[in-house]
Amino acid sequence: MIDFLKKNFLAIILSSLFVFVVIWAGNTISVITCRGVLEPLTIKIDGLDEYSLSSVKVLAILSRAGNTINLVKVPEHTGEWNNYGQTFIKKIVLGLKSEHLDKLKQITISLGYKNFIFSRDQFLAEWTKNSNQEDNFSLASNLYDKGGNHNYLVYEAPEQVKAAPLNIPFSPTIFSSINFGGSGKLITQPLIASIKSFILVEIVMFVFCFILLYLQRKNDGEVNGGEDDIHKRQFIIFGLSIVVVLLFLFLFDILLAHFYQPDLSQILKGASGIYRDFMLSSFVPKPTERAQFVLSVLLSPILLFCSYKLINKYIIKLNEGIIRRLYYVLSIIFPLAIFAVAYIGLAVSNFLYIKDSYFFNGIGEYLYVILAFPIGAYFVYSSKMENNKIIKLLFYLFYSLLILVIFFINIFALNDVVLTTKLSSAPHFNPVLNPITQVIVGKTMLVDLTGQYGLSPIFLSGVFKLINFSVLSFTSLMGLLLALSYFFIFVFLRRLIKSNVILLLGFSTVVFYFFQNGTNPSPYFQYWPIRIFFPCLILFLASFYIKNKSKLLYLAISLASTLSILWNTDSGAVVFIAWIATLCYSELFNANRKIIVKNIILHIIFGLFVLGLVLATYSIYAFLRSGALPDLTILLLFQRIFLLGFMLIPMPFPHVWLLAATAFLVGLLIAIRSWCNQDKSDKNILIFLLSVMGVGLFSYYEGRSHDYTFFCPMYIVLILLAVLADLIFQESIANKKSYGSGIIFLMILFFIFSSPLNIIANSKQYYSWTKKGLSAFVDKTETILTRNVDFIKKYTVRGEKIIILSENSLDGLYYGESGTRSALDLPSSTEVLLKQEVDYLFNVLRCNRSYKLFFYPFEYRETIMPDKYYFYDERVIKIIKNDYAVVEKSSDDMVLLIRKTSASSTCDIPKLKYQI
Repeated sequence: MIDFLKKNFLAIILSSLFVFVVIWAGNTISVITCRGVLEPLTIKIDGLDEYSLSSVKVLAILSRAGNTINLVKVPEHTGEWNNYGQTFIKKIVLGLKSEHLDKLKQITISLGYKNFIFSRDQFLAEWTKNSNQEDNFSLASNLYDKGGNHNYLVYEAPEQVKAAPLNIPFSPTIFSSINFGGSGKLITQPLIASIKSFILVEIVMFVFCFILLYLQRKNDGEVNGGEDDIHKRQFIIFGLSIVVVLLFLFLFDILLAHFYQPDLSQILKGASGIYRDFMLSSFVPKPTERAQFVLSVLLSPILLFCSYKLINKYIIKLNEGIIRRLYYVLSIIFPLAIFAVAYIGLAVSNFLYIKDSYFFNGIGEYLYVILAFPIGAYFVYSSKMENNKIIKLLFYLFYSLLILVIFFINIFALNDVVLTTKLSSAPHFNPVLNPITQVIVGKTMLVDLTGQYGLSPIFLSGVFKLINFSVLSFTSLMGLLLALSYFFIFVFLRRLIKSNVILLLGFSTVVFYFFQNGTNPSPYFQYWPIRIFFPCLILFLASFYIKNKSKLLYLAISLASTLSILWNTDSGAVVFIAWIATLCYSELFNANRKIIVKNIILHIIFGLFVLGLVLATYSIYAFLRSGALPDLTILLLFQRIFLLGFMLIPMPFPHVWLLAATAFLVGLLIAIRSWCNQDKSDKNILIFLLSVMGVGLFSYYEGRSHDYTFFCPMYIVLILLAVLADLIFQESIANKKSYGSGIIFLMILFFIFSSPLNIIANSKQYYSWTKKGLSAFVDKTETILTRNVDFIKKYTVRGEKIIILSENSLDGLYYGESGTRSALDLPSSTEVLLKQEVDYLFNVLRCNRSYKLFFYPFEYRETIMPDKYYFYDERVIKIIKNDYAVVEKSSDDMVLLIRKTSASSTCDIPKLKYQI
């Protein structure tokens, strides 16, 4: 070891210096992203009465996204607003009515220790009046009152209203924020944290070197020199190909962003005529980024092929001495580059993805670095656990327990605390639950019912013909589909991974990061299992098909990939394209070009034929069920809304998504190399499927690039990482002297080896989740929700058409548990996004003659929070107050309303026609 240190002294010093700089930069970024550098912001307005203050708009234009948000009223402090969301702000804006100016006495803005005080005269003289707020669509869309009036005067705070922002050219959207005041914190806090992290990383580097030296000496003389040279050349070619493509895409995207700058105002103005006003401030179109993503995806295979062929042609000619020196340099540079991207990428998210990991925090990280990982690496390389029957039995018991936990953790009943006290989860739950409750009672998707997450209710409704529908039975079915999805993942990995230890680590990593995404106690069924079930099913089936080319499996997968489009259009389209692309790729190994072209065309035609057949079959089914043909274009209704910019967030850079992108490029390059060398391998074909599917599913994160959204497509990245880890591991076993791939494997091993340990460390929490899921089957506790359901049941019969308006996104739950049918041809209350839908609701209430109306909550909104007594539109509330009378009240603020007088005989309930 001492000889190694002496021989590589310069490389060790330079590498250590680089590592320290990366850690310091990462910790500095983390201080910013944790938002501890923000100065507290408070705005106080004096002189206005409470009624006037209720209509004042105190807004902030955000630094990063550029959209406008409402600042939050400070509880029990009349006339005060603050930056409760801890956001970076570019500008403060006030929206005032003309009558406010006569009463206004003073405006005080507190930014940290600085106070900016403006009397009425100073305010009028120093604040900038914005007469063209329409130019800022996000700003204009916030300037409307409860009655829909836009008659606001808009004033922007003067330039001197700011804390002490740094004039740093890097990331100006952050450093120029008016509430950025952390110059001192950017020096001291990161430096102290960096020293500790640096020592740990140096220990890890030492462990890596020790393991590789031990293996090299143990196996000295076993590796053929010619094989070692080939491996080194392939390592160089492969690594440089990936780097060249990444650099080219980086430059291409910069140029595209410079030259392609579409007029967003036209997109936003078009949206303003279609979507409800509350949505418009959340429209952040990013057509440039979308173009960058799509074009990068399309260019990547071409660039990988060209770079691989050109670099291979050049490297193959170099003599052994140059190859040895180049391999030595790149074996250092590549791991350092991966470390830099990983550390800084994690820092951008304030280490969100590992901060709850026991073995990457606190005392756990010391135990892991000094003890657990070195011992674990020894057992991985020694292969002592590979063929031990007792160990394998324990592994399978562990897998079974994990899948059982996955089944139970999201099960809950109507009386669960998730719904009764954590109503923030209801807006996520409602859009999944509501369409199923309505299909069960006779509605037909795409005819008189829409749903944001596809036609999965059609597939699932048959189950509830066998069992009674309830929240409990619904969540149990979701848990079963989720458990099946992870069972499919396990079988897929089991068929591709040779090492039992890597299988354990890989599957544990996939499961651990599912547990880490916050699924409990706030379930996110629209992704788990709705968006992952069919991708996992196709991977499972494809792992069998690629091995034996069964015609029956070919038909089954083609049908399943097509049905997935109906099940959920987002993930289904990706699955369909990935399957067709994989079939076409597998044909490229045929020696006869005519047969290649013929078979590729046949695969595409057959896939499109099955797609047409499935759509036609559903159309016939819908017609027989409802007497009307479905509008298939509605399948794309919600996709269009989000593609236009609703709730989108720009992708951060740098970020750990770069590692995911690199993994997909590696997978594609493996497939391209296999084709170039005509080395047809079942594993490489499945890696191609994984990579193409992964790129497509990654578009989910590209759209709304929130840190928590990255947890969703992460599973496909981790599956691919586990497969790649096994590939590299097998190569490193065969090439003990080739330390380049050995270091990269150890880096992956350092990450995935922590997962089973973390699962064991968190077992108490997972046990409590599982116990809670089991208790849902026996817990009969009465809650607000159970009493409200009983209240609806008391005044209705099963299948009766009624209207339920619930401001807490609970209408789907109430319809489902009471067995009633919505008289509204609308999606769940959470998904009413279009102006025409609100118009339709208003007209139904206006023309209603017989439908009972249940409203929740009622008195609470009317007396305690009158400014919140607002359901979609002032017209809706007005007609309920004027034309409906309370028949009965529940003890929990739900009321039954009927019309005071009959609707006009000429008033007909309109048919809702979607225009997309």
